[in-house]
Amino acid sequence: MASSLKVLILEDDPAIGEIQVAMLGALGYVAVLARHGGAALDACRAHRDQGEPFQLALLDLTIEGGLGGREIVPKLKELDAALRLIACSGFCEETLNAQLLREGFADVLAKPFRPQELAAVLEKNRP
Repeated sequence: MASSLKVLILEDDPAIGEIQVAMLGALGYVAVLARHGGAALDACRAHRDQGEPFQLALLDLTIEGGLGGREIVPKLKELDAALRLIACSGFCEETLNAQLLREGFADVLAKPFRPQELAAVLEKNRP
């Protein structure tokens, strides 16, 4: 079980974001949803400053009208080098996945995903 690890979610689709929050809650994680990259950075900074940093982050790569997961990786790593970043995308394929791992992501999770797929990726990347 997750023992209430904190997960930051970057997802611009409200319905998908709420489903991810619910899935994480059912798995025993505490999840915070950000709808754009700026909000994700603010949440990461605020939780770190409160002494309650995130351990994992699920980052949608493409955010309509805002910064996506790929754009905020360096800034998140600057805020918290220990934060494990997981790319979430409906466009996953081997070449892209390899590139994402080189860019600083710890893992890649293809959307849509089921709770058991999410649980496996999070457990594998648990600090």
